[in-house]
Amino acid sequence: MDQYIICDQICQSMPIPRLKSDIRDSLLKTLYEDIVHSFSKPIPPSIQPNFLEKTTKYIQGENFSIIPEEIRDYIHTMDKGEHSKTAFVLPSGRSVLLYIWFPHKSTKRSVHKILKKIYQWLSYLDTFVSDSCSKDLTIYLYMTKLCKKLPAKTITLDVNCINNAFSYPCKPTNEIYIYREEEWFKVFIHETMHAMGLDFAGYDYSKTSNRIHHIVFSGVPSNNIDLTEAYTETWAEILIILINVYYTTHQLTYTRQVSQIVEKSIYYEKVWALIQCIKVLNHQHISYQDLLLGQPYRENTAPVFAYFVLKAICMFHMEDFLEWCNTHKIQQTSPVALPPSKLVVVGILPTDQTVHDASQRSNRTRLSTDKKSHNISNIFVFHYSIHNIQSFGDFIIKHAFSQMFTNCINKIEYHNHHLGHSLRMSLWG
Repeated sequence: MDQYIICDQICQSMPIPRLKSDIRDSLLKTLYEDIVHSFSKPIPPSIQPNFLEKTTKYIQGENFSIIPEEIRDYIHTMDKGEHSKTAFVLPSGRSVLLYIWFPHKSTKRSVHKILKKIYQWLSYLDTFVSDSCSKDLTIYLYMTKLCKKLPAKTITLDVNCINNAFSYPCKPTNEIYIYREEEWFKVFIHETMHAMGLDFAGYDYSKTSNRIHHIVFSGVPSNNIDLTEAYTETWAEILIILINVYYTTHQLTYTRQVSQIVEKSIYYEKVWALIQCIKVLNHQHISYQDLLLGQPYRENTAPVFAYFVLKAICMFHMEDFLEWCNTHKIQQTSPVALPPSKLVVVGILPTDQTVHDASQRSNRTRLSTDKKSHNISNIFVFHYSIHNIQSFGDFIIKHAFSQMFTNCINKIEYHNHHLGHSLRMSLWG
């Protein structure tokens, strides 16, 4: 069943509370208009894709083998699809190399549309991200038709069902791999937040995860309480709504029409977050109430709990989430040099590689001072400090027990709607 129809049915049978917030509207207005300022600029005519011969084998990056085997096999099978290569340099001097692969016949127009979106988003980030992150960035975009779906009930959710992509947090020379067409642009936004050092991937926040484990989700192993994935996914879903509304309306300012569309889109995204949270927990034979009561929860290699439970908490309380981000957007304390830890291929598996040295990590905690690092529009940039990590943990703890949140989940569970099998994380991605 179409996900929009499912949301409609739930909204009509048990309306989810619509929350008004002047602060939310003000923050979204500023963010929307700042994004639009960048997105309304045309892509330089000199940036053109180079369409490779169909006889040319698809391009594999250094970390191609990390893509789930099922998807690698699909790409191998469709070997001689259409693909292109585009190289460009952003105003800051950041070098980008983009490979796009289609398993089927594509049009030049579709490739140009993808290129335009990627260039516009990177150009926007380029105005304020740290020069130490992804100075040389290669993007591999494999537009496979393999969608994320619930497996048979006997199969544990893993990367084959959940993940779309991976990247490294703030490496000077970096790669982003996206291997599903489904939600690809939202996923790209998510991965660039990791790759550009805009979240706290690569930092040690285990103490805060342990605290959430002991206070709220005692049955969930603390290493499954992946706060940075929840933070980043929430922001990617908010940002894709604003960008899609601009693509739909072409409005340069946050007009009444834009505001109404954004509000409705956010409302439906909240409902979808609840649906997906319930769907994933049902698959694992546990309810949200069970989680609060400390019943054991286990997952495989994918950050399922972060993507579907912690993200749902943040998205449902989006008004408070935005206010929290606005309050903490300026670093509260000086950065603390952390001991080297395992580098995470974001969203996939730990590897034996180590995080960059202390000076590199310190660079990630600040945006370039000659750029607009404290502008309200950079509200989604997480400024690392022990205080901010602990405070975000407090946010999760407080809102996990929200009566409104638990009531809405209980209502949807009780009415036992047919929730479908899709595991896409966002409604609008």
